[in-house]
Amino acid sequence: MIIQQFATHSVLGLTYLGLALGYIPGLRMNRATIALVGSAFLIALGAVNLQEAWQAIDAYTIVFLLSMMVVNANLSFAGFFRRSLSIILSVTRSPLGLLIALTFGSGILSAFFLNDTLALIFTPLTLSLTEALGLNPIPYLLAIAGATNIGSVATLSGNPQNILIGSFSGISYLDFLRALAPVALIGLLIQIGLLWLLYPNVRSTQPCQQIPTGNERIFKPLFNKNLVITTGLLIAFTVGLPLAESALVAASLLLITRRIKPQRILKKVDWNLLVMFSGLFILTRATQKLNLL
Repeated sequence: MIIQQFATHSVLGLTYLGLALGYIPGLRMNRATIALVGSAFLIALGAVNLQEAWQAIDAYTIVFLLSMMVVNANLSFAGFFRRSLSIILSVTRSPLGLLIALTFGSGILSAFFLNDTLALIFTPLTLSLTEALGLNPIPYLLAIAGATNIGSVATLSGNPQNILIGSFSGISYLDFLRALAPVALIGLLIQIGLLWLLYPNVRSTQPCQQIPTGNERIFKPLFNKNLVITTGLLIAFTVGLPLAESALVAASLLLITRRIKPQRILKKVDWNLLVMFSGLFILTRATQKLNLL
C-alpha cells in the first residue's frame, strides 16, 4: 500500500514537472504525450479506474476546442485571415500606423477565433510585409505575439484557458465579454506604448512605400459560405446559445463541402492540444481523489 501510494505520488509529481518543463530530459516527449503517459500510469496504479478517467474528460471543452479548430481551418483555406490582414493594412502606411493596425487587428480577431491560429497565419504575412517595406520585423512580430494573447482574454472563444473557464463556471459569453473586453483593450494600449518606447524606429508617422497586397487567393463561394456560418456562430454566442453545441453545428456545416478534402481540414486540428487537455482532466481527477489539493 505504501509502495503504491509512493509510486502514485511520484508519477503525479514527475508528470506535472514534465508538463511545466514541456519535455522529459533524455526523452522525445511533448506535453501531450507526458499527460497521456502520466494518466495511463495513474490508471494502472489504481489512482483512478478507466471509467473514472473517461468521465473526468470534459466533453464540453474538447468538443468546443475541436469545433473551433475546424472553423478556423475553413476560414484559413477560404482566405478570410489574409483578407482581414489586407483590410487592416489598407488604412495606414506609416510604421506607427502599421504597429497600431497589427496590434488591434490581430487582437480583435483573436478574441473571436483561437489565438494560436492568428499567430500562425499572421507571422509569415507580417515577415513578408516588413521585408517588402524595409522595416525591422521584430516589433511587429512582438505586436502579433502579444496582441493575439491579450486580445484572446476578451471572450470565452479566444483561447483554450477561457474555454475551460466557461465550461466549469457557466459564465455567459456576453458577461465574460463585458468583464474582460476593457482589460484586453487596456492591455493592447499598454503594448503599443511599450513597443513605441522600446523601438524608436516604429515612432515614425511618415508613409512607407506602397504596401504590397500580394496575390490573395480568395475562393468566393467558400469565402461567402464561411462568412455566413461564422457570423451565425458569433450571433449564437452572443444570444446565449450553448457554446459547444453551437460551435459543433457550425463546424459540421462547414465540413459539408465539395471544395476541400476533409484530410486537409483535419490536418489543421491541433490533436496534441486535445490529447493534452484530456490527459490534464484525468490528472486533475486523480489529484482531487487523492486529496492533494
